[in-house]
Amino acid sequence: MAPPNVRALRLAKVRETEELLHTGDEEDVCRRGRARGSTWTRPRRISATNERLRNVAEEEGNVETSTGVGSSNACESSANAETKEVKVEGTGEDPFAKLPTECLELVASSMSLRDASKAACSCRTWSHYLQRKKVKTKVLVVPSGIKLRGLINLVESYPELQELSLKKCVQSAQLDHGDAMTRVIGSLVGIPIQKLAIPGCSLESMDMGTMLALLPRLSHLDLSGCPGLNDAILFYLARKRIPGEPPHITSLVLSRCPDISSSGIRALFQGPNLSASLETLDISHSPCDNNTFRLSRCLKLATIRAVGLRNVTELNLRLPGSHALEDLNFANGSLERCTLELPNLKKVSLAKNTKLWFLSLSCPELETVSLSGCSKLEFLGWDQSLGYMGRKVKHLNVNGCRSLSSGQIEEVLPNLKELETLDVDGCRGITGLTSFSPFLTKVNANGCPYLTKVEIGSNSFHTLHASGCANLATVTVSSAALQVLDLTNCSRLGNLEAGDLRKIPHLGLAGCTSLPQQG
Repeated sequence: MAPPNVRALRLAKVRETEELLHTGDEEDVCRRGRARGSTWTRPRRISATNERLRNVAEEEGNVETSTGVGSSNACESSANAETKEVKVEGTGEDPFAKLPTECLELVASSMSLRDASKAACSCRTWSHYLQRKKVKTKVLVVPSGIKLRGLINLVESYPELQELSLKKCVQSAQLDHGDAMTRVIGSLVGIPIQKLAIPGCSLESMDMGTMLALLPRLSHLDLSGCPGLNDAILFYLARKRIPGEPPHITSLVLSRCPDISSSGIRALFQGPNLSASLETLDISHSPCDNNTFRLSRCLKLATIRAVGLRNVTELNLRLPGSHALEDLNFANGSLERCTLELPNLKKVSLAKNTKLWFLSLSCPELETVSLSGCSKLEFLGWDQSLGYMGRKVKHLNVNGCRSLSSGQIEEVLPNLKELETLDVDGCRGITGLTSFSPFLTKVNANGCPYLTKVEIGSNSFHTLHASGCANLATVTVSSAALQVLDLTNCSRLGNLEAGDLRKIPHLGLAGCTSLPQQG
């Protein structure tokens, strides 16, 4: 048996060898071994790469598998094979060129869109295969994280692409500055793009005429928040036409563009190009003023979205029946007066205009009215000269209109024969709600302090919220479809007629201290 000191040295050597095999730091192990005075020899080991090359050489019959001299020859053959492999990699040969199509298809079936874009940049084999594979794809939303080169290769792999959105990759592809967008638009030549969304992309080095000429089928264009978009581009869109091409832009988004002014937007409404073709326009959070909206030439314009306009205090729109305007959204603005005489208007939203106090509506086709948050609204006029009194209104929302008097709502409700939903939450001036519309399904009247009576005569009615109405005394609902009845904290409620209350799934009567007990 070896002396204890010899055994200790052997154990230390074994531990150092094991540590080397795990960490691979030979110099550190040698240095610590010499510091303790032990003799350490570098162990013979074969790296994973050399071992793989040795197996390849054994299959080709170049080395022997026996020990001794064969092992030395194996190491030499491995080194030669490794040198040979490096030379092959340096030739630039495509490593996927000899793979059968079935293998490519199997790998591509599990690829995400980001993986496919990276694979298209790796070699010609993948680029050509993915171009053939994606030929029928027509809608592409480019994911985040993709670089400019990968974006261009990816777009070129979709020869039948019709809708392209670059919203998620603006930062990664550096589309918000420089001439990156010029290169992207150049890659779209020959592709039948109809809808292009490039919000936040720089247009500083791009010629709008060239872009429209390269994309002759473009009909929907989203330029929201684009730096470099100025009035000169808007003037071009409004007044110039591409030679040999009819006006084709039908939808245009210009929200949050910092370099445009009210004169540029006004030119869109008055110019001969877009005014003849434009159907949808979004100019939210733009520097418009009271003189911007002159729509006499926009015969096809059906939708205007103008949210957050801080410089527009008065809106006066009067159009003949030949105009197609159907949807108007001026929410979250600074309007004070609004007069609308639009024969074809179906939907209007003026929500959260906290300074609005006057509203006159002469819109016989109106179906949806949203005025929530207009806390200073005092006058809500319905044109009686037409004899309709809002007869086609289906959805009425005056939530939070605390300044409306009782007559503004109560007098018009009996005339709303097609009303489906009504929201009067927080309206302090309302004293009674009576509706016999056969289509009414839902009423929200929470927090109406002077409401005393609610009478609903619709068989399809299913939801009533009237909690916190301290003076509510009578509720009558003649509907077998009632599902929700919330009358919480209506302390003066003494008369409730809503059929068998036990059949109502969601019933709230907590705090109704004046209601008689029912068996």
